[in-house]
Amino acid sequence: MASDLEKSLSAELEEVVVLLRRYGTTVALEPGDLVVAKGKRLNALYFIESGCLEPAWSTQDVVAGNWRLGPGSCLGDMGLLVGAVVAPVDLVCIDPGVMYELSVDAFAALVTREEHAAVVLYRYLARSCAGRLAAMQDEFTRLRMLLVIR
Repeated sequence: MASDLEKSLSAELEEVVVLLRRYGTTVALEPGDLVVAKGKRLNALYFIESGCLEPAWSTQDVVAGNWRLGPGSCLGDMGLLVGAVVAPVDLVCIDPGVMYELSVDAFAALVTREEHAAVVLYRYLARSCAGRLAAMQDEFTRLRMLLVIR
């Protein structure tokens, strides 16, 4: 049985999807599509409703954490909040699906016009960023422990 927090997060995620469907641009994802190129400046929010993306690793790519992105995942959130950030790897579609893109301008207009939408989106972005930060901290701790063991 789902906890109250899980129900709350699920309802919040549904609200985010409704907002992105209404204000974002729908992007169809097909296997093999290069969705984000390494080095691209991300200055929009990309939300994956269905499908899956994963990195096309090269020997020069060193990135901690799990980079497989599936339904409910987003990227570009940091760029949306603090200015464009650079994608560290190529992200390629491995399962067909749908993604929504919300530009900086669309985001600014949305949060200016609709107070409730602003609360929902900022809460979602905060949780998304915090979740990735916690995962990176866990990975850093794991790597540090490996160094201590050696």
